[in-house]
Amino acid sequence: MNIKVLFKSSKGTDIVCLLFFILFLVAFVFALIVWTKPLASEEVVTENSILQKVDYKIKADVNSSTLYPQGGIVIPEGAIFSNITKNINIRMITEFHAEQPISVEGEQSVRIILELKDNWEREFYSSDKVDLKMQDDTDKVIEKDLIINLVPLQSFIKKVEEETKVSGDYLLKIKPQIKGEVINGTNRIPLKDFPELVFSYKTNQILLQPDKKTEERPRFDEPIFFEELIPIQKTITKPQYMSFFGSPILVETVRNYSLILTIFLLMPLVFFLKVRQENKPVLSEAARIDKKHKKRLVTVQEKIRTSQALNMNSFKELLNLADEKDQPIFRYEREDGYVEYFIVSEGYFYGYKADTKVPINKNDQAQKHDITMSSGSGLNV
Repeated sequence: MNIKVLFKSSKGTDIVCLLFFILFLVAFVFALIVWTKPLASEEVVTENSILQKVDYKIKADVNSSTLYPQGGIVIPEGAIFSNITKNINIRMITEFHAEQPISVEGEQSVRIILELKDNWEREFYSSDKVDLKMQDDTDKVIEKDLIINLVPLQSFIKKVEEETKVSGDYLLKIKPQIKGEVINGTNRIPLKDFPELVFSYKTNQILLQPDKKTEERPRFDEPIFFEELIPIQKTITKPQYMSFFGSPILVETVRNYSLILTIFLLMPLVFFLKVRQENKPVLSEAARIDKKHKKRLVTVQEKIRTSQALNMNSFKELLNLADEKDQPIFRYEREDGYVEYFIVSEGYFYGYKADTKVPINKNDQAQKHDITMSSGSGLNV
């Protein structure tokens, strides 16, 4: 059986087309939603966290005085007084702590810098390098003692001031220098240098420089430390899923099925639209002109006669001429089965005739339309 016979009815074809169009539209929208979803998501996971810390324990070796009757090693409070102090003893404790075992390869040294603000800077002390080695462990502590003898420091400052005739506020900087890497599996992360510990060195008083963030001046009898957290992270790619009736399905799979479904519904939709077009009622040329230009036409019962008549090749030419001359288009139905469309302007009759007969098939209609477009029609005036 020819399937087209089932849809001979224009109404039946319209219903089927509408049904498939709705299904196709739903499938197409669903496919758009699915194809905008990423196939995978990336998640940053912290594999390990490493705490790198340096802790300073500062003491002063002082002479016997009213403030410190016993003398010896004391823990200063807010300031160190250089007139009664022989040495500044600094214990620098470097620590590494990790959640998971790590390895460390590197070395550490310390420099002590004396600086006159905006004038000069000199290295006063440089320690030997100490190996930082840690093998598959979670904790490592390295202690180093520094002794700053104030006598040669004061002598150096006094001599420079005598020679340059310039004095001012001095800075005494403790600069830890760390070079190396933290090894965590295949990851190698560079070790970070700690901030420098800075003293304000005045004639009779040594103070810690204020904290840059809080602008508060730390005390010697309070914890003094710097720490840096080094996270070791990796990116994990996870495939995305969509849930259907409680079952997870890969987005990639849903994409493929949605594309197949959309194409599957598009094919019959195109077919039924073609059938609908073929079943569409065939109109004569005159009927098509009347339908399209109904508001422009003025129907008359008899033709206006004039001696000057011109045939137009197509109704479109007549339409353009009517617009150009601002004239109405008259419609006159002849007895021989033709309809004449014409305008009258300045004593001239411009006309075009169209057949009222319906072509046998659409090919005949198209062929006839092409002929009339190219050669025009004769008029009986």
